[in-house]
Amino acid sequence: MRDIASLKYAYALYEVALKEDKLDEYLEDLKGVLEVFKTSYDLLEFLKHPEIPFQNKTSLISNVFRGRINEEIIKLLNLLVKHDRIEDFRHVYKDYRKLALEHKGIKIALVKTAVELTDEERRLLIEKLSKRYGSEIELDEVIDKEIIGGVWVRVKDEVLDGTLKTKLDMMKKASLTER
Repeated sequence: MRDIASLKYAYALYEVALKEDKLDEYLEDLKGVLEVFKTSYDLLEFLKHPEIPFQNKTSLISNVFRGRINEEIIKLLNLLVKHDRIEDFRHVYKDYRKLALEHKGIKIALVKTAVELTDEERRLLIEKLSKRYGSEIELDEVIDKEIIGGVWVRVKDEVLDGTLKTKLDMMKKASLTER
């Protein structure tokens, strides 16, 4: 479960990235590490295992990532392993990404659909949201079969709900109140 710690790690890295002028570079490195963790379940399990010595874990991190990513990201990974928080890495990534994009004036739109958007639908949605919010938009897409159809979008604290599930729920509620 995500907690305030992931935001603290992300913010600390964000501050270092700003000082070193490596905001985008760190974001790419973090994204790459996330992809490695997604495709290498055994690596993450090794780093989480309580009986494997810390030095073995840091050695593996070094062997896998040194020379491929910035040293600050390696330090972050070692710190997460040291404090038994490597599972929180994806939250650290998301928090860092949000900070980095906000710094650049880019808003993140969480988008839920029942099926994956086509490239054209994605392009049109980004275009409409960019006009509405007056800024560049990046999408975080989630497939949610329960919404049946349509699109649910959250940008910052505003929710735009054009899902079939919500429309059906509203119709059902209206018919119950008419009785």
